[in-house]
Amino acid sequence: YAQIILAEDRPLNGGTGHTVAFDWDRYDVADPGRDVARFTIQLRRLARGRLGSLRALDGPGDAFQRTYVAARGPECVANLAFYQAAICLQFGEYLARRQTRHLEKIVAMLDEGLRILAQGAD
Repeated sequence: YAQIILAEDRPLNGGTGHTVAFDWDRYDVADPGRDVARFTIQLRRLARGRLGSLRALDGPGDAFQRTYVAARGPECVANLAFYQAAICLQFGEYLARRQTRHLEKIVAMLDEGLRILAQGAD
């Protein structure tokens, strides 16, 4: 999964610069909600690993989602909860298959996927 965001003058933090997003993940055509889900869940994984909380980067994730919806319309995130949950569960399963298992990461991703299924997308 390769998403690259280039930001000038920190527009997500109130600056006046520009943000450009490149999405080079697997080069296929699919539900755009899947791309939003991948990016937001990747931010949560990064936040948990580097900042100690799944929610530490929700601000930039929310800004990305709002911008995406503004550009594509609300129908682009109609299946967002499904894709977010599926990505969490897939990553939890991937971690469980690894030789060096990180139980805390596995539990965090599975819990997040199940929470999203129960409550809907954020």
